Amino acid sequence: MAQIHYLAWRRLRPHADRLRTDLRGAVGVEYGLLAALVAIAILGSLRSLGVSLVNLPLPSLVAAFQGALQ
Repeated sequence: MAQIHYLAWRRLRPHADRLRTDLRGAVGVEYGLLAALVAIAILGSLRSLGVSLVNLPLPSLVAAFQGALQ
């Protein structure tokens, strides 16, 4: 039984080492977390300033961007 586990580990070890050292997705995750923190900070500062998030002109901004892109 131990021989089977050893043989399986010998075949899987290169793949496990490669996954352990692969950092390609780490940068994207870090940028995503940073963007989320910035969004939370912006919403918190708007709320502390007393700006109502319901009254923001988001539909008109979206329409302006759509008009500019066409």
